[in-house]
Amino acid sequence: MHQEIESPDKTNLASEQDLKEIVIILKKKYDYPMTFEEASVYLKYTKNYLYKLCSFNSIPHHKKNGKELFFLFKEVDEWLLNSPKSRNA
Repeated sequence: MHQEIESPDKTNLASEQDLKEIVIILKKKYDYPMTFEEASVYLKYTKNYLYKLCSFNSIPHHKKNGKELFFLFKEVDEWLLNSPKSRNA
């Protein structure tokens, strides 16, 4: 059973199946890691500040071959949601 979702002007926006597919696509962003540069842009932090957070283990991060830093979207998003407001400013 596909239920259509209508806008206030009664035009069909998307089916229930379309919405499920959109949710799957959005969840896939968690399937790959962010590079250090991508994380800096995503968080809107300078690279120096992000390095500082990593050096104090204040943000979840990983090291590839013990050198290259990378981040997982899910971990970073959870960290943002659970962090004090001052960290998000």
